[in-house]
Amino acid sequence: MEEARLLTLGEVARTLGVTRRRVAFHALEGRLPEPVRLATGLRLWRGKDLPLIRAVLEHRVRKASRLSDRK
Repeated sequence: MEEARLLTLGEVARTLGVTRRRVAFHALEGRLPEPVRLATGLRLWRGKDLPLIRAVLEHRVRKASRLSDRK
């Protein structure tokens, strides 16, 4: 994937195999790299940020899994 390419929320979600809602949630919580914002409010993430976004989402899954194992 071209690193300079900008991706919509749906494209990020599809590429990473997660839901749009999950990406949006973590973005709103400030856990993901800041997206480029268009005047229309549309958020676009840089292709080069995908590995970091994937790592954040995977970390959150592992953390949630560890917490559920404690019950």
